[in-house]
Amino acid sequence: MSERTVKLDAWRPQLRPAETRELAEYRRLIREAVFGIFFRKKRILEAKGMPAQPVSLGEIYLEVRSRIAELQACGEWPYHVHGKRWIDRRVNESATPKYYEDGVPRIVAATAGMYEPNPALFRTSEVMHHRMPDGKLVECTT
Repeated sequence: MSERTVKLDAWRPQLRPAETRELAEYRRLIREAVFGIFFRKKRILEAKGMPAQPVSLGEIYLEVRSRIAELQACGEWPYHVHGKRWIDRRVNESATPKYYEDGVPRIVAATAGMYEPNPALFRTSEVMHHRMPDGKLVECTT
């Protein structure tokens, strides 16, 4: 059970920044970083007979900063470069359904501070054939 922090009467929570193109671009980089790191690690671990592991906030931060540096070098990143805590908050947002038109987050939290691609995106459907009483063969997907 967590304990509550004692706060001064004047304390106010920090408001989330208004939705902007910058926030959307950071979340896009974060999604790409999570997918890239996760599948690179998965390939290496599978070769050793080990299961895939989620991606830490630290790994995500380093990858996002690296990609921003590349984009800046090409003049393609017009936004402010934020620190780790700010990026960590955007990672958390990226795992929230409200930021996706279809309501399905592309990344999910596996455990505290660890993220991975949403497994629901990779579920495959099984096709079964069923013969109807009239003799017709129909396909059913599950």
